Amino acid sequence: MPWYKFSCQHGPGHQSSSEEYFYSDIPMSREEKEDAWGAWSAGREHPVGKVAPARKLPEAARSERIEHYRSEIKGYRIGIKHCRAMLVRLGSK
Repeated sequence: MPWYKFSCQHGPGHQSSSEEYFYSDIPMSREEKEDAWGAWSAGREHPVGKVAPARKLPEAARSERIEHYRSEIKGYRIGIKHCRAMLVRLGSK
């Protein structure tokens, strides 16, 4: 699976660090990695870091992703239910 680990040190003196894992359906080229890392680190002060392929997603990151996507599904279900109710109220089938 093409998972990538984005990591950087940032802030004055680089005292803070961040890392996050991203999935790509296809392997990313060097330029795509640079662009993606630039977009990811854009809001951080003086970022220094890299993008590296992740051989395996760490369990904590995996659990976080599972909960995130379960929450997304729940949100969509609530949204779909609301939309269906509004269509009924508007007399549409």
